[in-house]
Amino acid sequence: MNRSFIYIAAIFILLDICLLGFYFAKNRQWSLGTSQTQRGGNEEEPPLYKEGINQTLASLSSYPSATPIPRPIPRGKTGFTISSGDEGGPQTGSGFIDPYDPEVGEKQTISITVKDNQPVTSVSVTMKTDNGLKEYPMKLAEGTATDGRWEGTWAVEDTHLYMYHAILKAVGAKGESLADITLR
Repeated sequence: MNRSFIYIAAIFILLDICLLGFYFAKNRQWSLGTSQTQRGGNEEEPPLYKEGINQTLASLSSYPSATPIPRPIPRGKTGFTISSGDEGGPQTGSGFIDPYDPEVGEKQTISITVKDNQPVTSVSVTMKTDNGLKEYPMKLAEGTATDGRWEGTWAVEDTHLYMYHAILKAVGAKGESLADITLR
């Protein structure tokens, strides 16, 4: 290997080490101390403990929480489409959920289009939430029993922070079709 290359590489490494040293010295990120939560709260901070290091340690010392943070989901009225194959039962299509992220006690509506050669006899939605399952009947709101829009409205009874599915079930003369929609 060429000696001049080795010297240049060594100079760059030393320069990087010096720049990192100046950066940490300027930001005081190697000061000693512990956060107030680790010490118990009301004790006075050590003299070397600066405000900048307090914020740095707080961001670096993340403890696992007892419960995970729920994933964000849309708010308001949200549309969806279900692509169902030829399963022998009614075919589900497009629909909407309003609101998508309701509070407990708030009214929620789900609407879905359903088609079949024979009249559809019933459509229902089972909401799978944090603490269980609840089935709600849907009524024909528009169209005919062979090609119509079915809708159900209910008061939300449970939270959906971690588990939130809508399981649509359409029953006709040739059988039934199921669609599991993962909402969260």
